[in-house]
Amino acid sequence: MQYNIDVLGYENYEKVARMYDQFKLQNLKALDSSIQSSETCKKPITIVFWDISGFSKLTKMFYSMDSENIILEFLEEYYKIARCIIAHNNGVWDKTIGDGIMSWFGFFEKNLVNRPIGKDDGAFDAINAAIELRNSFQNLKDKMISGWKIDGINLDFNIKCGINTGPAQIGLVYDQFTAMGTNVNIASRLQEFAKSGQIIISITTMEKTCSKGFDFRRISVDSNNPIKSFEDIDCCYEILF
Repeated sequence: MQYNIDVLGYENYEKVARMYDQFKLQNLKALDSSIQSSETCKKPITIVFWDISGFSKLTKMFYSMDSENIILEFLEEYYKIARCIIAHNNGVWDKTIGDGIMSWFGFFEKNLVNRPIGKDDGAFDAINAAIELRNSFQNLKDKMISGWKIDGINLDFNIKCGINTGPAQIGLVYDQFTAMGTNVNIASRLQEFAKSGQIIISITTMEKTCSKGFDFRRISVDSNNPIKSFEDIDCCYEILF
C-alpha cells in the first residue's frame, strides 16, 4: 500500500533524500501500530495549514510570460524546505492543497531523538515549525526574486498559517492517511482568516503553549469579519516575534 505521509527526523536537508525510505518505513509502522486493525483512531493533535497569499497572481504573471518553470522550481524548493521543517519538529506531512500544505503534530509519543512531546498535544512543535517555515520562506523568497531579475513589478506574496489543537480522527481515506474532523476544519478556517505573513492560532492552542515563551496578540473576531463556518469563535491569537 502506498501512503502519503512522510515523517522524517533529520535537520540536515542533504541527509533527507538518502535516509528518506528508511525513516518513512519506520514511522509508517508506528502509524500502523497506533491505528491497528480498525485503521482509524481518535487522538488530540495540533493541525496546521499553510497557504501562500498572492501566489495565484504571481503564477498568472509567470504563465503569461511562458515561464511557468519558475513557479514549479519555487514550489519544489519550498516543499522541500517545509517537509524538512515539519519532520524536524516531529510533525506529519499530510498533503498539499494547491500551493498550500496541511500537517499535524502530536501523534507520536516521542520523536526520533527520544525527546518527549509532553502534554501539549503537539502545539509547541507546531508553532515552532510555523515560525521556522515563515523565516525560511522569506529567505527563499529573497533568493528567488534576486535570481528572477524582474524589475518594476511588485512581487507581494508571503505565507500565512492557521493552527488549532483538539481531537481529530486519524485514518485511511482511499489509501491515504489523513486527519479529519471539526478541529481540522477550524485550523483551515484560521488559515483563511489570517492575513499575509501571520501565524494565527486558536485559543486552545494558545492555552497549551502560554507558558512556553511565545508572544501572543489577542485578536477579537466580530460579526463583520467572522471565521467562516465557525461564527461562534469570538477571538484568536497571533504569534508575535
